[in-house]
Amino acid sequence: GSAGGAALPACGATYAGCATFEDRTNDAVVTFDFDTAFGTPKCLRVRTTQTISVTGISGFHPFRQSCGPDQKLTSTSTPTTLTSPAVDLYGLDCPNHSGGDGTGMGLAVQVVQ
Repeated sequence: GSAGGAALPACGATYAGCATFEDRTNDAVVTFDFDTAFGTPKCLRVRTTQTISVTGISGFHPFRQSCGPDQKLTSTSTPTTLTSPAVDLYGLDCPNHSGGDGTGMGLAVQVVQ
């Protein structure tokens, strides 16, 4: 990534407790509401051509990327978008309410072709 800093670690296969992923590959718009109790849905499958919009981000529920491709997603404002994601698994969480492995307030985004 162009943001610099250390590369992020790869996400564990069950980041955020995800064994299966909700298929959103045919959705025109993929939105994740971060302000719900633990976000819904928590495990998403999307395509590289899609944009994911994350709403409900605030100072109380900041949003950061904790693992996956080096995109360095971090935000305290809403909405934040992830565009042209690489094929991989992205782990995103609230540093105030997650263990860093996606437990609690976390989101796993599985990106496919």
